[in-house]
Amino acid sequence: MNDIDRIVTACQDLVQDVSFEAARKWKAARSGRKVIGYFPVYFPVELAHAAGMLPIAIYGGGNRVALKQADTHMYSFMCSICKSTLELGLSKRLDFLDVFVGTPICDAARHMPGLMERNVPGLLVDILYLPANTRTGLAVPYLRREFDRLRSLLESAVGHSISDEAIRDSIRLYNLSRRLVREVYALRRQAPWCVSASECYSLVRAGMLMPVDEHIPLLREFLDLAAKREGRPLDKIRVVYEGGFCEQPPIEFIRAIEEACYVVDDDFALGARLISADVPEDADPLSSLAESYCNGSSYSSVQHDMRHLKSDGLMKKYRSANAEAIILSPAKFCEPGLDDQVHHLKRAEKEGIACLQMEFQERMKDFDGVRTQTETFAEALLFYANEATDASETGTAVAEGVAR
Repeated sequence: MNDIDRIVTACQDLVQDVSFEAARKWKAARSGRKVIGYFPVYFPVELAHAAGMLPIAIYGGGNRVALKQADTHMYSFMCSICKSTLELGLSKRLDFLDVFVGTPICDAARHMPGLMERNVPGLLVDILYLPANTRTGLAVPYLRREFDRLRSLLESAVGHSISDEAIRDSIRLYNLSRRLVREVYALRRQAPWCVSASECYSLVRAGMLMPVDEHIPLLREFLDLAAKREGRPLDKIRVVYEGGFCEQPPIEFIRAIEEACYVVDDDFALGARLISADVPEDADPLSSLAESYCNGSSYSSVQHDMRHLKSDGLMKKYRSANAEAIILSPAKFCEPGLDDQVHHLKRAEKEGIACLQMEFQERMKDFDGVRTQTETFAEALLFYANEATDASETGTAVAEGVAR
């Protein structure tokens, strides 16, 4: 196993470990230190880090947890990530957490904190109310107050105050982490045969489960190795994947798509990349975080901002990645994702961009259908592209003959 495979395998193992052994060991090795779990999409990890806590993203149990208890607490038509997250709590896989913070990003997620508080004894539960409408001038001051309230909650959990300077130090650290993640994505867009989507996903998602000061050197090592990786481009179409902003598809799902396509950009684990530029490091830290979320973040299905249409964001992503098609694939029963899919599809049709529509569940285990759909879609695009090239060459040859 080479070095880059070693890094990716370690990250994948961390992502797929539904017992959270790494977080448990971190806590056991640090007497009195706390672990906070947060539900996607976004959480101000800088506040938890400044408190001396380990913030980890709870993205459900994937296809490695059977729903033995959660189904009795939730309707059958609710999204899989909510059910499997509750199952993690009911099965005591989250008994190491000290705090759990949810966000009411949809009707299903709105009930998560209450269910966790009622069914997981000893867990401090809170709801972070992020502004859905970020275009109003009241959004930033409101969110700053919400972050200040969260700071007070964390201070009571850890038993000491959280200074502004500690938050600024955390902001600097996470700014560096986000810059390195952006570099990984930039390299992938430039040379997807050197950095695959499944590798990138594992690397970024692992950073949401480990200390940031351990993730940063891992990102640097990966970037150095990937830049030197030998490879050559294959005859694959370049696609942008849209729909994985909250519930995450299985890694096998991503790999099945990659057999026929280069996935050159995506919205996987969006919370780690939602802030699209550095958060100001020397101003009031809570105001800086609030301003960055409201006015410096990427588009998301759980935000509403008519200043920047989500379809505009997708088109910008499509063009900057030099893509040839879009895969629209929200999670099953995901109302925000399905609503946006309609708008994205209409925009793509208007722009003349080929789209493949399909859905996924984190609990999927059979990927033959995904593989078949993607291969058929890719082969059709390649066929028509070759036909257009042949027709163009024939027309040029005829024109040259007439000219002679």
